[in-house]
Amino acid sequence: MKKHKKDKVLYFIFHSFSLSCFALAFLILLSLIIISQVYGSKIKNGEILAYGLIWSMLALLILFVIMHIIAIPFALNYYRYRFFELGDELLTWFNIFFILTSIIALPRWREQYELQQKNELKNLAKKSKNDKNDEQ
Repeated sequence: MKKHKKDKVLYFIFHSFSLSCFALAFLILLSLIIISQVYGSKIKNGEILAYGLIWSMLALLILFVIMHIIAIPFALNYYRYRFFELGDELLTWFNIFFILTSIIALPRWREQYELQQKNELKNLAKKSKNDKNDEQ
């Protein structure tokens, strides 16, 4: 399997797990709020349930952060491939989910891309100049 395809698959796996953990933590928070409002005074030993839900919510948020951090290198490799090889400069999802990384990476990639284009133009100019000299 090509490296960019492997990076894409791993990026989507870790990112989907990360978003799932965040969504589950949010659902636990909503259920905690609903349970406390509807059944707050009726539940005996409700603190145990509340603390359990809070700890599970915190664990899911920690997993969300860890999975997100693990996904960053794969996202960088995959979106770098899309930027340089496929010419995709929008990279909307990259800008949304990896804000700080994209703020740092995209200007550098643009500089590298412009430098790469200039070098290709110089090489073409040298090649055409050499071809003209060879014809004479």
